[in-house]
Amino acid sequence: MQGEEDTCAGSWADSVPYVCVLGGIFAAITWYTWALWGDTLVDFGGALHRAERISDGAVLYRDVLSHYPPIAPYAMAGVLALFGKHLDVLYWSGLLVLGLESCLLWYISRHFLSRLQASAAMVAFWVLLAFKPGLFNWILPNVFANTFAGLFATSVVAALVWDVTQRRNGAVILASLLTAITGLTKVEYGGAAYGTLVFYVLFVREPSLLEATNPVRRRFVDLLRASLPGALFALAGIAVVSLQVPLNEILFDNVYRMRSFSQVLDPYVQALFPPLLPELGYAFLAYAVGFTFAALLATLGLSRLGSGLLGGVTALVALGVAAGITYFVAKNIGSELSMRPHDAAIAGKMLQFTWFPTAACALAIAVPLLRERLGPAVVWRTLGVVAMFAFLVTLRWDFRLAW
Repeated sequence: MQGEEDTCAGSWADSVPYVCVLGGIFAAITWYTWALWGDTLVDFGGALHRAERISDGAVLYRDVLSHYPPIAPYAMAGVLALFGKHLDVLYWSGLLVLGLESCLLWYISRHFLSRLQASAAMVAFWVLLAFKPGLFNWILPNVFANTFAGLFATSVVAALVWDVTQRRNGAVILASLLTAITGLTKVEYGGAAYGTLVFYVLFVREPSLLEATNPVRRRFVDLLRASLPGALFALAGIAVVSLQVPLNEILFDNVYRMRSFSQVLDPYVQALFPPLLPELGYAFLAYAVGFTFAALLATLGLSRLGSGLLGGVTALVALGVAAGITYFVAKNIGSELSMRPHDAAIAGKMLQFTWFPTAACALAIAVPLLRERLGPAVVWRTLGVVAMFAFLVTLRWDFRLAW
């Protein structure tokens, strides 16, 4: 993490070379991985079929069953109706969503990372997650709701970061409306976005001079700004859908019959509690010791880049050691967790076994507790927002990386 002199406070012109290089890398990865995304034989095929039928005039929840909210299916159906039913149309739509997501991530990360660090994080996001061949990626994901909801939820975080820097009540109202849109796209992302929004207005948001004398009233008004616009928007969306399909039909035929709560809750509880208890020691070694030390070395390496020959050598050595520690811990401690030793796939899986959200939650809690000492620093307030959302969004996925 760098000082604020190399964050968004700096000139946007200084970022142009980095943005140009990133644009070139984005284009190169797109060309190299073209048409390798998606799997029409698994989940994505169903999502594609639903969007195609809706574009032909079918009504979601009545003619086409789905246990996801309506925004993503109707958005993709609209794209198919406008531009034709062809995979290239879906490719370019996914690239547009990914491009918007990347812009938001750049904006957010530049408040606590240097340009070089933000660029490295962006490339890692593209290579490891966004352009992955097969089912789980950002171009043709397993369900469109994943990427749309990820984009809208990230926009909520970006709106809160905007409020951190500019202190505008409109930013909180905008975040509330975007939270409702997120929930109408994928419920768990909407819940994580709303939890982050409430956390922000209660504990992180800096009061204005006029509001500082009455903190209780200020928090109440902020909660109204954070809740009421989004609630009204969500109710309007539900009302529009219920005019076409009765709510009892939506809940029974589309939610209960397709994915009953017992099918979700029982495996979730079994995964969270008894099976994980013996693994806590290994998880502690991996995330509290191994990965933490690797992250510190990586931060040191990135901070030394561009500081002369000796600094460059030091940076490369630190980054190399950090990468080696990361792979070693992921492969060896990961094998203990999975009981499948020396499986090469474990390294990739363990990098997503996110006991890091525990640290993220701790950081988010530390921000309001230490706000008097930290002051109104944009870096720390932004980190608090990002950390809380990163924690909440993983709760749905058994503490695996979801953002």
